[in-house]
Amino acid sequence: MIVGSTGVRVAGNTITGNADGIEVRHAGNGRVISNNRIYGNTKAVDAGRGAEGINFYKSIGTVTVTGNRMWDNRTHFEVFGASNLTFRGNVLWNGQIMETGTDGPPCANNRFVRNVAYRGTGFQGQSTNGMILRCASGNLVAHNTLDGFDQFAFYVVDGTEGVAYGGSIANLRIVDNIVNGGRAFSIAASLPSSVQIDYNLVYNVGSTAAYGNHVAYVAGVGQFDTLTAFAAATGYEKHGVFGNPRFVSRPRRDYRLAAGSPAINRGIIVLSDGYAGTRPDLGRYEYR
Repeated sequence: MIVGSTGVRVAGNTITGNADGIEVRHAGNGRVISNNRIYGNTKAVDAGRGAEGINFYKSIGTVTVTGNRMWDNRTHFEVFGASNLTFRGNVLWNGQIMETGTDGPPCANNRFVRNVAYRGTGFQGQSTNGMILRCASGNLVAHNTLDGFDQFAFYVVDGTEGVAYGGSIANLRIVDNIVNGGRAFSIAASLPSSVQIDYNLVYNVGSTAAYGNHVAYVAGVGQFDTLTAFAAATGYEKHGVFGNPRFVSRPRRDYRLAAGSPAINRGIIVLSDGYAGTRPDLGRYEYR
């Protein structure tokens, strides 16, 4: 557990067999969690917590989480009233990607960028989902590749509308991602006008995931089987792409883009790490 500390680095460890592999609490800048193997954390803290890879509990200082490989945790990242987190370059499987929530403090200015996550066999064979975003003000979710999740890759709901453990999602941006092999979105019927969901590639043809025959679901409206219909009904994904992302080898989990991918040169500039073509590519990897 990292509590109120500055400049702490947790790197190169194997962390398994706990309720929370790592827990970060309260203030403290410059904390780095990098290049760890975090898996099989399946124990319970109490009825509502446990089986988590990393838990961020009311953390308000900067934390960088990068280069970690995480699997067989029920939830890889639990973000509870925590802000100023950067998740970059992690590879995740057999578990839910992230769940956000709060009892008051915001989950503000978090960045989830250039990660790969795939369902695999799911956590203990259960239905396994992507990111629950009900507390995510000013968050950026960009240039990730998400593959095969069951009910949704992104669940988005305005947490200020009476949602349990909900918080603001104002100015949330979900852009430049690839969502393959499952239903991409499950969203509330009404989200703040500042939320942006656009410039993502979605492809669910041949999906074996639960609800994978649908592209999106909107509460109170129903299922959408095409990205075009979802865009027309909601205003989201006006620049979205539907098509086979053409990975180098999905069976080998090589999610780099092959020549001719419709993800090439289809993004918008949201990161400062450069791009190879006329515009950024969608997903984790830039085609070179």
